[in-house]
Amino acid sequence: METSIIFITAAFFSFFISYLLASFEIYPFFRFFYVFAWYSYIFFIDGINYLIKNDSLIISRTKEFVYMLFVSCGMWFFFEIFNVSLSSWEYSLVPFDVTERYIFYLLLFSSILPAIFETEELIESSGLFRKVRININLKFNEKHIRIYIIFGIFIALLSISLPSIFFPLIWISLVFIFEPLNYKLGTRSLIRESLKGRIEKLLSISLAGVIYGMLWDIWGIKAGTKLIYTLPYLNLFKIFNTPVLSYIFFILFALGSYSMYNAFSYFKRGISWEYDSQTQISDIKRYKYFYPIVLIIIVVVFFIAVRLIDKYTVRLFTLI
Repeated sequence: METSIIFITAAFFSFFISYLLASFEIYPFFRFFYVFAWYSYIFFIDGINYLIKNDSLIISRTKEFVYMLFVSCGMWFFFEIFNVSLSSWEYSLVPFDVTERYIFYLLLFSSILPAIFETEELIESSGLFRKVRININLKFNEKHIRIYIIFGIFIALLSISLPSIFFPLIWISLVFIFEPLNYKLGTRSLIRESLKGRIEKLLSISLAGVIYGMLWDIWGIKAGTKLIYTLPYLNLFKIFNTPVLSYIFFILFALGSYSMYNAFSYFKRGISWEYDSQTQISDIKRYKYFYPIVLIIIVVVFFIAVRLIDKYTVRLFTLI
């Protein structure tokens, strides 16, 4: 209880001070406001989650949180590589200093999954969608699994090959690729939950995606380093700097991130970020070199991605 109160109080003052100093354009709070805002939010929500159910991602599942930071970073660096073709967003007024810039990338991108999943856990804990049930009379077999995975890979390649037309498909491709895989592996699966009539998780993650998109947009008002959307189309009816239809992409991205992370969790013996999935599944094969391999992949992708970001995605650098 004391730890959660400390988290909530410290996060509140961290955000307040960061916001105040960013308003006066004081470095580094102004230039790195996204980072200060997101981590303040993550620790604040984590404290709230712990107060509600005496369990939370950071306080109770610290190792999972650290692992999630790495996966989140690696995942988004992959999307940054894809964005060289997609050209769906760019950054403005990024620090010119290489060290500062790379630290900014690492901290910002590592916050993505924790922010979404902490929000989802809070929504689920509130019971907002707990009583929502649907009846789905569909069958899902091995044939469907292969078809959906192949289709997911196809639309991902299509979005990268013809981004001016199909760029939105990249966000739903994760769902088509990883959800059938999760179903086959027997790990957490939105498909399995939905076939049983339970869509609380689906709705909670979707709402978390919308909230994530809204906060990203709101905090961009004070951020010195800006994220600017450059969609080939669908740019009408903006809220602040974000096209309204982009919130559909935030929903798909949140669902895809959940599916992807569950797949990654399977290979560490079934342990996922969720509070009711912390017991190792004994009959899952142990992959001895799983963590070193993941780390190596992230490091390689990092060095490729940062150079591509600097060359193709950053609109303007700043010395201040």
